[in-house]
Amino acid sequence: MSTRHHVRSRLGAVALALGSLSPGVAAAQTPDEPLVQTEEAGILVTRLLVPAPAAEVRRFLDDPRAFNGLTPDVLSLDIRPSGACQELRSDTRGMLEPLHLATLRCPASGGWRETLIESESFTKYDAQMEIHPVAGGTQVVYRLAVGIDLPLPRLVISSNVRRSARLTMQALRDLFVRRAPQHAPVEGNGESP
Repeated sequence: MSTRHHVRSRLGAVALALGSLSPGVAAAQTPDEPLVQTEEAGILVTRLLVPAPAAEVRRFLDDPRAFNGLTPDVLSLDIRPSGACQELRSDTRGMLEPLHLATLRCPASGGWRETLIESESFTKYDAQMEIHPVAGGTQVVYRLAVGIDLPLPRLVISSNVRRSARLTMQALRDLFVRRAPQHAPVEGNGESP
Protein backbone atom coordinates (compact mmCIF):
# COMPACT_ATOMS: atom_id res chain seq x y z
CA MET A 1 0.00 0.00 0.00
CA SER A 2 1.44 3.38 -0.96
CA THR A 3 2.10 5.97 1.73
CA ARG A 4 -0.39 8.32 0.08
CA HIS A 5 -3.12 5.68 0.10
CA HIS A 6 -2.27 4.70 3.70
CA VAL A 7 -2.55 8.32 4.88
CA ARG A 8 -5.79 8.82 2.91
CA SER A 9 -7.23 5.61 4.44
CA ARG A 10 -6.27 6.70 7.96
CA LEU A 11 -7.77 10.18 7.44
CA GLY A 12 -10.95 8.62 6.07
CA ALA A 13 -11.18 6.30 9.06
CA VAL A 14 -10.72 9.21 11.47
CA ALA A 15 -13.39 11.25 9.66
CA LEU A 16 -15.79 8.31 9.76
CA ALA A 17 -15.10 7.72 13.45
CA LEU A 18 -15.72 11.37 14.26
CA GLY A 19 -18.87 11.38 12.15
CA SER A 20 -20.21 8.29 13.92
CA LEU A 21 -19.90 9.97 17.33
CA SER A 22 -22.77 12.32 16.67
CA PRO A 23 -25.91 10.95 15.04
CA GLY A 24 -27.27 13.11 12.28
CA VAL A 25 -23.82 14.01 10.98
CA ALA A 26 -23.80 12.89 7.38
CA ALA A 27 -20.57 11.60 5.93
CA ALA A 28 -20.04 11.31 2.20
CA GLN A 29 -19.17 7.83 0.99
CA THR A 30 -16.32 7.38 -1.42
CA PRO A 31 -15.21 4.22 -3.20
CA ASP A 32 -12.14 4.30 -0.90
CA GLU A 33 -13.69 3.65 2.50
CA PRO A 34 -16.85 1.94 3.72
CA LEU A 35 -19.31 4.18 5.55
CA VAL A 36 -20.12 2.69 8.98
CA GLN A 37 -23.07 4.05 10.97
CA THR A 38 -25.26 2.92 13.84
CA GLU A 39 -29.03 3.13 13.35
CA GLU A 40 -31.80 2.88 15.91
CA ALA A 41 -31.84 -0.25 18.09
CA GLY A 42 -28.07 -0.59 17.71
CA ILE A 43 -28.16 -1.89 14.13
CA LEU A 44 -24.79 -1.34 12.51
CA VAL A 45 -25.03 -0.35 8.84
CA THR A 46 -22.01 -0.45 6.54
CA ARG A 47 -22.27 0.96 3.02
CA LEU A 48 -19.69 0.44 0.33
CA LEU A 49 -19.42 1.42 -3.32
CA VAL A 50 -17.79 -1.49 -5.17
CA PRO A 51 -16.29 -0.71 -8.61
CA ALA A 52 -17.75 -3.81 -10.29
CA PRO A 53 -21.01 -4.90 -11.95
CA ALA A 54 -23.81 -5.96 -9.58
CA ALA A 55 -24.02 -9.48 -11.04
CA GLU A 56 -20.34 -10.11 -10.28
CA VAL A 57 -20.62 -8.71 -6.75
CA ARG A 58 -23.80 -10.75 -6.14
CA ARG A 59 -22.13 -13.99 -7.29
CA PHE A 60 -19.34 -13.41 -4.78
CA LEU A 61 -21.54 -12.33 -1.85
CA ASP A 62 -24.07 -15.13 -2.40
CA ASP A 63 -21.32 -17.63 -1.56
CA PRO A 64 -21.17 -17.85 2.26
CA ARG A 65 -17.68 -19.35 2.19
CA ALA A 66 -16.34 -16.49 0.05
CA PHE A 67 -18.05 -13.79 2.13
CA ASN A 68 -17.00 -15.30 5.48
CA GLY A 69 -13.47 -15.62 4.10
CA LEU A 70 -13.35 -11.80 4.14
CA THR A 71 -14.44 -11.61 7.78
CA PRO A 72 -11.44 -11.41 10.12
CA ASP A 73 -13.28 -13.00 13.05
CA VAL A 74 -14.60 -16.20 11.40
CA LEU A 75 -12.25 -19.05 12.30
CA SER A 76 -14.19 -21.96 10.77
CA LEU A 77 -17.38 -22.46 8.79
CA ASP A 78 -19.56 -25.50 8.06
CA ILE A 79 -22.34 -25.06 5.47
CA ARG A 80 -25.39 -27.34 5.30
CA PRO A 81 -28.28 -27.02 2.82
CA SER A 82 -31.66 -26.29 4.39
CA GLY A 83 -34.32 -25.99 1.67
CA ALA A 84 -33.80 -22.70 -0.17
CA CYS A 85 -31.54 -21.59 2.69
CA GLN A 86 -28.23 -22.65 4.18
CA GLU A 87 -27.44 -23.46 7.79
CA LEU A 88 -24.07 -22.01 8.77
CA ARG A 89 -22.21 -23.32 11.79
CA SER A 90 -19.19 -21.19 12.59
CA ASP A 91 -16.55 -20.50 15.18
CA THR A 92 -15.76 -16.84 15.63
CA ARG A 93 -12.94 -15.13 17.45
CA GLY A 94 -13.72 -14.46 21.11
CA MET A 95 -11.70 -12.62 23.73
CA LEU A 96 -10.34 -15.82 25.34
CA GLU A 97 -11.75 -18.69 23.27
CA PRO A 98 -13.78 -19.15 20.08
CA LEU A 99 -17.52 -18.50 20.17
CA HIS A 100 -19.81 -21.02 18.47
CA LEU A 101 -22.75 -19.89 16.37
CA ALA A 102 -25.41 -21.49 14.17
CA THR A 103 -27.34 -19.26 11.75
CA LEU A 104 -29.79 -19.67 8.88
CA ARG A 105 -28.90 -17.75 5.71
CA CYS A 106 -31.74 -17.27 3.22
CA PRO A 107 -32.19 -15.35 -0.02
CA ALA A 108 -33.92 -11.99 0.49
CA SER A 109 -34.87 -9.07 -1.71
CA GLY A 110 -31.66 -7.64 -3.16
CA GLY A 111 -29.37 -10.13 -1.38
CA TRP A 112 -29.65 -12.38 1.68
CA ARG A 113 -30.49 -12.43 5.38
CA GLU A 114 -28.86 -14.47 8.13
CA THR A 115 -30.51 -15.07 11.52
CA LEU A 116 -29.52 -16.84 14.73
CA ILE A 117 -30.55 -20.46 15.25
CA GLU A 118 -28.54 -21.27 18.37
CA SER A 119 -25.47 -20.25 20.35
CA GLU A 120 -24.25 -20.41 23.92
CA SER A 121 -22.74 -16.91 23.70
CA PHE A 122 -24.78 -15.00 21.11
CA THR A 123 -28.22 -13.78 22.17
CA LYS A 124 -28.83 -12.11 18.81
CA TYR A 125 -27.38 -12.31 15.33
CA ASP A 126 -29.20 -10.71 12.43
CA ALA A 127 -27.26 -9.86 9.28
CA GLN A 128 -28.67 -8.59 6.01
CA MET A 129 -26.84 -7.94 2.75
CA GLU A 130 -28.34 -5.79 -0.02
CA ILE A 131 -26.77 -5.28 -3.43
CA HIS A 132 -27.91 -2.46 -5.75
CA PRO A 133 -26.50 -1.46 -9.16
CA VAL A 134 -25.51 2.23 -9.25
CA ALA A 135 -23.48 4.48 -11.53
CA GLY A 136 -19.85 3.43 -11.23
CA GLY A 137 -20.50 -0.04 -9.85
CA THR A 138 -22.52 -1.61 -7.06
CA GLN A 139 -23.80 -0.24 -3.76
CA VAL A 140 -23.42 -2.85 -0.99
CA VAL A 141 -25.38 -2.34 2.23
CA TYR A 142 -24.57 -4.65 5.14
CA ARG A 143 -26.79 -4.45 8.25
CA LEU A 144 -25.71 -6.26 11.39
CA ALA A 145 -27.26 -6.56 14.86
CA VAL A 146 -25.35 -8.64 17.39
CA GLY A 147 -25.99 -9.45 21.03
CA ILE A 148 -23.42 -11.38 23.05
CA ASP A 149 -23.94 -12.74 26.57
CA LEU A 150 -20.44 -12.23 27.92
CA PRO A 151 -19.17 -10.26 30.92
CA LEU A 152 -17.90 -7.43 28.75
CA PRO A 153 -18.94 -3.79 28.59
CA ARG A 154 -21.43 -3.11 25.78
CA LEU A 155 -19.04 -0.52 24.33
CA VAL A 156 -16.31 -3.16 23.91
CA ILE A 157 -18.71 -5.52 22.12
CA SER A 158 -20.11 -2.81 19.82
CA SER A 159 -16.61 -1.54 19.05
CA ASN A 160 -15.47 -5.04 18.05
CA VAL A 161 -18.58 -5.59 15.88
CA ARG A 162 -17.97 -2.21 14.19
CA ARG A 163 -14.30 -3.06 13.58
CA SER A 164 -15.18 -6.46 12.12
CA ALA A 165 -17.85 -5.02 9.77
CA ARG A 166 -15.47 -2.28 8.60
CA LEU A 167 -12.61 -4.72 7.98
CA THR A 168 -14.93 -7.11 6.13
CA MET A 169 -16.13 -4.36 3.80
CA GLN A 170 -12.57 -3.08 3.30
CA ALA A 171 -11.55 -6.60 2.28
CA LEU A 172 -14.49 -6.70 -0.16
CA ARG A 173 -13.44 -3.34 -1.58
CA ASP A 174 -9.83 -4.48 -1.91
CA LEU A 175 -10.88 -7.68 -3.68
CA PHE A 176 -12.81 -5.80 -6.36
CA VAL A 177 -10.30 -2.93 -6.65
CA ARG A 178 -7.64 -5.53 -7.51
CA ARG A 179 -10.02 -6.88 -10.19
CA ALA A 180 -10.98 -3.39 -11.48
CA PRO A 181 -8.47 -3.23 -14.38
CA GLN A 182 -10.40 -6.08 -16.06
CA HIS A 183 -13.53 -3.92 -16.12
CA ALA A 184 -12.30 -0.43 -16.91
CA PRO A 185 -8.91 1.19 -17.39
CA VAL A 186 -7.81 3.59 -14.66
CA GLU A 187 -7.59 7.11 -15.99
CA GLY A 188 -5.13 9.67 -14.72
CA ASN A 189 -1.39 9.97 -14.35
CA GLY A 190 -0.73 6.24 -14.16
CA GLU A 191 -0.37 6.11 -10.38
CA SER A 192 -2.37 3.62 -8.38
CA PRO A 193 -4.68 5.12 -5.77
